[in-house]
Parts: sequence; structure tokens; C-alpha cells
Amino acid sequence: FIILLITVFLIFNYPLGKIFLGDFGSYFLGLIIGYFVIYCYGKYPELPTFSAAIIVIYQAYEVIFSYIRKFLNGKSPLQADNNHTHSNVFKYIKINLSSKFSNSIVALILSVLWLTPYLLFYATINFKVNSIYLLVIFITIYMLVHYFFYFKTRNIFIK
Repeated sequence: FIILLITVFLIFNYPLGKIFLGDFGSYFLGLIIGYFVIYCYGKYPELPTFSAAIIVIYQAYEVIFSYIRKFLNGKSPLQADNNHTHSNVFKYIKINLSSKFSNSIVALILSVLWLTPYLLFYATINFKVNSIYLLVIFITIYMLVHYFFYFKTRNIFIK
């Protein structure tokens, strides 16, 4: 049901992006995904545990990475900032393409990061060791993407 709602939301909202989920919507979807992961892995103990980590890695890592990044920069982890990966990609696209479709282009670029864990899940079902390698690879790629766009846009402020 939730996948259907998200699909309808994306179909009618893309590419102009008139409606946003915002932080609450994002956290709510993360909560629902986390709940279903816990439920499914509790009901089917034969599923490899690390594959659950693959499913929730993007959501968990985004929150943990943001918290640590803010803490190391001497800022409150509870305050909003403009240094999330999606914000930096948006700034880069906006400056280089200056398009009214900047947000849509960001969604296409970052959908690779969002969808990769779900695609990698199938590589972990029969090969449990793959989960650990895939988690490390995903975190490394995420960090590279984040810092690439961060260094390209660190002195740019767009409202």
C-alpha cells in the first residue's frame, strides 16, 4: 500500500516537484521501512541478518552521517543545515545548469544512491558475506559522492 502511495506521489509530482515530503515525510517513510524490515526478519529468521542492514543503510547512514558531520563542525545535530548530500547536488546543478528542473535532475542523480541498497539486497540472500562488502562499498560511494559535491559547492549559498 505504501509503495503504491509513493509511486502515485512520484508520478503526479515529477518533474516539477510542487509538493515535498519534507523531513517529517522522509522520517515517516524511514520509520515504515524500518518497521517492515524488523517485522519480516522477525517472522523469517532464515533471512540473513546483514541483508536487513543493506535495506536500511541509506536512511540510517544519512541520519548518522549528518549527526556526526554537524557535531564535528561544532554545530547542533538537531539544527537544520544546508550541507546534506542532496543540498550540495542541488547547488551544483543549479549553478551549472540553472534550470527550473534542477530538483528533478537531483532526484534522478540521487535515485542511484537511494535504489542501490534495494537492488543489492538480492545479492545478499544466498551469499551472506557479500552483505558486509556491499555495506562498506555503499558507505564509501556515499562518502565520495557527498564530498565531491561538497567541495564543488562549499562556498555557494542558494535559498
